[in-house]
Amino acid sequence: MNQTSGTPNEVLMQAMKGLRYSGDYSDMTIVCDEDVYKVHKVVICSRSEYFRKVFDISMEESHTSRVDLSGHSPEAVRYLIDFFYLLDYAHDVSTTKKAKKKKKKYKSGFVDELPPEPAPEVPESVPESVPELPNDHLWISPPEPPLDVLGPAKKNETSLLDHCRVYALADYTQVQELKALAASKFKTEVEVRWDHPEFFEAIQEVYQTSTKQDRGLRDIVVDVLSNHKELLDIQDYQDLVSRLDLSFELLIAVQKANGWGGGSKPNGWCNSCGSYNQ
Repeated sequence: MNQTSGTPNEVLMQAMKGLRYSGDYSDMTIVCDEDVYKVHKVVICSRSEYFRKVFDISMEESHTSRVDLSGHSPEAVRYLIDFFYLLDYAHDVSTTKKAKKKKKKYKSGFVDELPPEPAPEVPESVPESVPELPNDHLWISPPEPPLDVLGPAKKNETSLLDHCRVYALADYTQVQELKALAASKFKTEVEVRWDHPEFFEAIQEVYQTSTKQDRGLRDIVVDVLSNHKELLDIQDYQDLVSRLDLSFELLIAVQKANGWGGGSKPNGWCNSCGSYNQ
């Protein structure tokens, strides 16, 4: 790798970036569908309890040094690996023409809710061009039908679904720092893009890939819907809320903010936490 100048931290980050894209000295392979990544156990296993256990336990992966994450979101897997080396991930929609993806259920995360109504199948299409990336790491997103919630999708895309899927994969691979980063990115974007049709998709993603106890993204969704009640005037949102735990969580959010409008609390009731004192 080329010598670089700068502060020690800058030199280190440049070296990590070089390892990320060159695959030099790799001793491990991560596969997701057609994507293959040459990575380094010392980097991956030191950041992820999931990968550490894979190699500590006598599993097939410990002999082959190959971990197959097929079935998870390919974009989320790419961002996961970016985070291991670069401590961040970014989806630059200005340099890639994002094809609409066919609605697909990735297995990242935990599902304990009723699934959304199935969407009709649509023919797949191929993007007009694919950006050139180091070491031929090419990603072509599968197409999806146009979103019709809140009218035609805006020309500028969002990364809301990407952040949801990164969050779910970070939970699956036990990378808490990446979960926090994905939640922060999701919150920052959804606060200004709450009226984009992809938010409707993101709500479904959040509630299908997280447990009731995992509040990282759920609380953000509840806050946005509480602050923009006009969304609940839309029939599609009403149908969605009725199928998920979201209806109960919205009700509790309203109660905590405004109370029920009269009446005294039962004996032993704690106003701050909303539960009985033992």
